Amino acid sequence: MSATAVWSLILGVLSVPGIILFGVLGLLPAAAIITGLAGLRITHRRGFRGVAAAATGLVLGVVTFIITYLMLLIVATVP
Repeated sequence: MSATAVWSLILGVLSVPGIILFGVLGLLPAAAIITGLAGLRITHRRGFRGVAAAATGLVLGVVTFIITYLMLLIVATVP
């Protein structure tokens, strides 16, 4: 299994609680997205297992990235 895919999954799962603490853990979704893309690329090119882990980490990273920064935008615009 690709280590990059596993790291993507770990960072994606850790980014979900980061929604609440977006000031402290705001970079975890971005790291999950980057490692998810790299994990998908490595598993495809080298034939490693871990496509599901990389894809799950990527999706979790994207969803938490969007939610976190929408919350940040809402907080910034409320008077």
